[in-house]
Amino acid sequence: MKIGIIGGGWRAEFFLRIARELPEEFEVVGVARTSREKAAQTEKTWGVPGCVGVDELLERRPEYVVLSVPRTEALGFLTILLRKEVPVLCETPPAASTEELIRLWEMAQSSQTPLLVAEQYFLQPYHSANLRLIEEGALGEVISMRNSMMHGYHGINIMRRVLGVGMSGCRISGRVDEFPITHTCGREGRDVSGKVVTAQRELFLFDFEGGKTGVWDFSGEQYFSDIRARHLSVEGVRGEISDTTVRILDRENKPCVMDYRRGEAGPYSNLEGFSVQALELGGRRLWENPFPGARLSDDELAVACLMRNLRRHLQKGEELCYPLSEGLQDAHLAFCLDEAKRSGTVKTAICPW
Repeated sequence: MKIGIIGGGWRAEFFLRIARELPEEFEVVGVARTSREKAAQTEKTWGVPGCVGVDELLERRPEYVVLSVPRTEALGFLTILLRKEVPVLCETPPAASTEELIRLWEMAQSSQTPLLVAEQYFLQPYHSANLRLIEEGALGEVISMRNSMMHGYHGINIMRRVLGVGMSGCRISGRVDEFPITHTCGREGRDVSGKVVTAQRELFLFDFEGGKTGVWDFSGEQYFSDIRARHLSVEGVRGEISDTTVRILDRENKPCVMDYRRGEAGPYSNLEGFSVQALELGGRRLWENPFPGARLSDDELAVACLMRNLRRHLQKGEELCYPLSEGLQDAHLAFCLDEAKRSGTVKTAICPW
């Protein structure tokens, strides 16, 4: 499928890497940048056509456009693309405020143009396997979860899916603390200087209607740091998930303790080429790579699933895996979390979606 990309930042490069790794799935016909110089740099680095502005990109007739721009610019681009009836895969979040989310919902309701928000975490191998276990009832009813793995809308989406709270409202309360930490790695690469930086840690409680709770305990350093691990735990009536260990009861109510096993091609003299193959628990595959052999990270594989989903939606009518209403709700609760960081406590509002 022929796709176009608007934006050239860190996230936009994910889509370019995926298209380069999966040429049988996607062809990038153009990348829209803000200047001729940046467009030329894109052509040199990635070997794809660079464009200046939306109109020049659309002249290349992409079948859908990936929008990867700052949240403050997203709604403006979406307005243009939906008016031109161009299907969009929009990087999260799709707007800069709840008010803009409502405007986007109203605009999308009056348009027949497909719009998929690019929230990918639930499609990553680990989260996909967890959600499958929960859906199968292995943990019984899930009553609480703790997120110490993801920020903002990513963490919100996993929390809502794990707890099964749908569009329920909630009360968010907590605080933000600061602490010193030695910086080891970031988007700019590895840092061995020993530099100590000040980081923030978000400590919040999500009380959902119906009694389910989410504990939010996250620092941005956890994404890259070598000395701050990521953690996630899920508690159900019949068991729990704690990072990569699962503790559940069998049909005879006897305890079972199992660890996820990650299957990969490439290590220990294997010559298939490096790629993740599957995630197993107790000898059963809970997740299999939908792009066998692709040299892509877990996050890139999840984004590739979204890209394929929109392609199949346009070509075959496949249902979108992440409806717009879900994307707007996750973004709305993330904005509420931001407000709670300033005020301490927020009660979420009911929105039109």
